[in-house]
Amino acid sequence: MSDFSEKRSFGLDAVRATAIVVVLISHARQALVDPDSGLALTFGGWFGVELFFALSGFLIGTILIRLFDKGATPAGLGRFWFRRWMRTLPAYFFILLFYWVVFGKVQFSDFILLQWPISHNGRVIPVSWSLAVEEWFYVLFPVAALIATAIFKKHGMIVAIIAAISLPFLFRAYQFSAGYNATEIRLNPFRFDGMAYGVLAAYLIAMKSVRQALEHRWLTVSIVAFMLLLTDFLRYNGARIGIPMPFAIPVWHHHVTAYTVSGVCAAMIVVALYLRRADFGVRFSAVVTYISKVGIIYLTERF
Repeated sequence: MSDFSEKRSFGLDAVRATAIVVVLISHARQALVDPDSGLALTFGGWFGVELFFALSGFLIGTILIRLFDKGATPAGLGRFWFRRWMRTLPAYFFILLFYWVVFGKVQFSDFILLQWPISHNGRVIPVSWSLAVEEWFYVLFPVAALIATAIFKKHGMIVAIIAAISLPFLFRAYQFSAGYNATEIRLNPFRFDGMAYGVLAAYLIAMKSVRQALEHRWLTVSIVAFMLLLTDFLRYNGARIGIPMPFAIPVWHHHVTAYTVSGVCAAMIVVALYLRRADFGVRFSAVVTYISKVGIIYLTERF
């Protein structure tokens, strides 16, 4: 069902392929004569990253839930980390070393994926901020789940998930009240909840009764996800395309709760497409799967 397994889920391939395409289109606006004329396209970049986060959280959540059900051990977590890092970090370090040799702009924080929290360095591979969020989530969430399991036993995983959702939200709320800086979106803890919603989705899917309920209410889940996506799109782009929101949106929503809406929406899309076993034809399915497989490189590097 994942990029670790030979058993692929077409629904998850569709999520990944969609995220890749919309992010590429968003970045392609820079090739326009007037890049600002394509600002409406940036929503694809915004929400494409949300899909990446939710999908990554769902995949690693599935793996970790199975691991913890069997009894997590240091060796098991070590294998988990090794497999994740070998799929993501070699390409990143290769490009980083290239920058270091050719341009000499690299700082130590770039090598430990803390370039934004420590040095606010956006000059070297600026799009790597999302990779930094994912890699630190891979490190910290399993440790938090292990500690929570030692304290709360069988409820440890859900406690860790709730903490991973709540703490970034509180961090954003505090940051907004203390004086918001738009570049802080790239701070790792700022966006951990984007992946945590995906882990929560995996946790719910792992419960047979909840999964059956979601399968029976697949259309409802899809409609709610679409409405959240439409709301987020109009909030972000409505004025640009001449369809403003029918009500005023408070400034704090853009900087605090908008990430909650987009994160929940992305996780619901992942769930809806994972549960839906639709046949879109051999050729179309092959194209989607190909984009998804090739796009794992893009998912890793964000170039």
